[in-house]
Amino acid sequence: MHRFVWMVGLSTAVGLFIFTRQHFDRLASGVQQSPWPTLLNEMTAAWLAGLLVLVVLTIADRWPPDRPRRWLAYALGFVVFAFLHTSGMALSRHWLYGLFNLGQFNYGDMGYRFLMEAPVQAVVYILTLILFSLSQRLRKAKEAERLQALLDRARLEQLRLSIAPHFLFNTLNTISAVAYESAEKADALIGRLSRLLRALLDTRQDHTVPLTEELVMLEEYLEIQRARFEHRLDVQMEIAPNSKSWPVPFMLLQPVVENALQHGADAGGRVMIKISTRLEDDGLIIDIADQGSGPDQDDRAPKGIGVSNTIERLNMLYGDKAGFSLSHCESGGALCQLRLPAP
Repeated sequence: MHRFVWMVGLSTAVGLFIFTRQHFDRLASGVQQSPWPTLLNEMTAAWLAGLLVLVVLTIADRWPPDRPRRWLAYALGFVVFAFLHTSGMALSRHWLYGLFNLGQFNYGDMGYRFLMEAPVQAVVYILTLILFSLSQRLRKAKEAERLQALLDRARLEQLRLSIAPHFLFNTLNTISAVAYESAEKADALIGRLSRLLRALLDTRQDHTVPLTEELVMLEEYLEIQRARFEHRLDVQMEIAPNSKSWPVPFMLLQPVVENALQHGADAGGRVMIKISTRLEDDGLIIDIADQGSGPDQDDRAPKGIGVSNTIERLNMLYGDKAGFSLSHCESGGALCQLRLPAP
């Protein structure tokens, strides 16, 4: 129905355009003639063409002209299209001239008329098939893009939720150890864990949050870890004020900090982590440094579940515009650097 309404509107507009041009051309040439025959001629030509174009589009929906073996059928289809259009104009005008008392319609020698109308009909016919093919390709591209977006979102959702079991297992071990020391402290940690899991399992349309919100979630996680490390954990933050509203992937920092907790302890079992941010070249740089032994010289690619998950999410969200690197700090330990592009 939408296609029919669109085609009626287009045919009417084309018919009126050609009629207006021809009518004023006659007036400019000093020819005094009733406009009604010209209007009827052009509107019958346009409406019949529109009707036949709808038939062609209906056939193309069923048998798209995207295969070479169908080209011959469509070439023969043009012959039918041209015959029906020219014959339809002759018959409809003959009947309408009589109906509106416009005199006798004379279309002349039909053999020549078929030849005269054929070039314009060929343009309309070929243009219809070209536009149909282009619209089909555009529709398929949009559909593929939509499906890919759904797949990417599902994959991101899977990656986000896959953090939960890994994070939950490690945190429950911490709470279990604390429970033997203080039920009150364990209860407080369970409350923090509950808030973290609620945020983690929250369904988000957008996979990014402001950096300040991410830091709040990280602080909840660090409070749980302080119960485990006690005085042996020291976390320092230097957050640039102009970076606090920058959008970052949700739960971006927790897996990286967890990796630093696991591998960043010094010889005395103490863990010192420094988190700093800065804006550089229209991008956000996040540095997470520890005082451990640093990454191996022959393998600096992290293999942990959480960090691997973070790298994959960065790739999916930003492609090669984002960066992740793990290197030695000048003062010892490891430096994990995250680079996020401008939103």
